[in-house]
Amino acid sequence: MSRLTIVSVDGAAVDLDVADGMSVMKAAVNNRVRGIVGECGGGMQCSTCHVYVDEANTIALPPISEDEEEMLEATAAPRTAHSRLSCQLRCSAATDGLLVHAPATQF
Repeated sequence: MSRLTIVSVDGAAVDLDVADGMSVMKAAVNNRVRGIVGECGGGMQCSTCHVYVDEANTIALPPISEDEEEMLEATAAPRTAHSRLSCQLRCSAATDGLLVHAPATQF
């Protein structure tokens, strides 16, 4: 298990204990975190799981794949250097304490 904090679109911090291997998107959707939709179910087809990763956590994450890079070009909210698709972020001991923020909009 690892600890994950998601700041929802309304600014509420949601603290979750997440099984290793589960995606941030799945954890958010399962816990009805406002602002993370995951419309395609994690297939990297929609970009409605876009999040902003807290700067302190970016080193613990795997690099962005070419496919994720392409999907990040289609986000509704502005892309930043800390933008990721939460369906591509898997929780593990390395990501324990991960903090992500939902963008203002996904559509």
